[in-house]
Amino acid sequence: MIKAQQKQSKVLLIGDACIDRYSYIESTRINPENGTPVYKEVYQSIDTGGMSLNVYEGLFNLGLDVDYKRTFPAYYSTKTRIIDNKTMQPLFRFDKDIESKEADLSNIDLLQYAAIVISDYGKGFVSDATIKYIMDSYMGYGPIFLDTKKKDLERYKGCIIKINKAEAVASISLPKDNVIVTLGEDGATFNGYNQRAMHINCIDPCGAGDAFLAGLVYGYFQQERQGMLAQTSIEFAMVNAAISVQHHGVYAPVLKELEQGMTDYYEQKFR
Repeated sequence: MIKAQQKQSKVLLIGDACIDRYSYIESTRINPENGTPVYKEVYQSIDTGGMSLNVYEGLFNLGLDVDYKRTFPAYYSTKTRIIDNKTMQPLFRFDKDIESKEADLSNIDLLQYAAIVISDYGKGFVSDATIKYIMDSYMGYGPIFLDTKKKDLERYKGCIIKINKAEAVASISLPKDNVIVTLGEDGATFNGYNQRAMHINCIDPCGAGDAFLAGLVYGYFQQERQGMLAQTSIEFAMVNAAISVQHHGVYAPVLKELEQGMTDYYEQKFR
């Protein structure tokens, strides 16, 4: 059961942001020149804040008080997803990356926050120096949740590190503790312990990692004892991600959905 929100749950989110563009297409005829399908765009939708903004929406929807430091709009990268309009099946994605200026945190009092969340998509806003500055200034005052594309992760020992399976394989070093590796439908591992996933029908995995991170942070504030991450926080994270992927496009669950999802998860787990 989800208990009342902890009183001191104001968090700082720092991360890259981007433009998410969705292009829905249909095949109208065959190209007589080479026998390939000719497509037309039926419609498109544009969201001017993906990446860490997905995390922000996830945290906000779960009732957390969030201050948000993100990429300057002039440095937004663009992700364009091409989707079959009839089947809603994603076909492919192409990216236009822009290197961002590094974040300036010098005017922020980090100690006012109960937790710091870093959503690092490797676009330049969150540099190694940025992470080290946060660690030097904040470590010991509260948890630092780090979702990153960086590979030398031993450098960030002491943070709660969340990566996916491919990122774990590509890493050149990993701390022994406080590392969460997401495994999609196979769940997640935490400090070597395997956590079983919720059984659902996945419609669209876009944004699953961001929903996982938001659920993880929320779950931390639901623990009876804070300081060390508990297995229940991983369960909150997995369930939040499972709800997200049952929708087309990036979706941030609200608290009522997470409450019901946790009930369904425990019914599955102990069935």
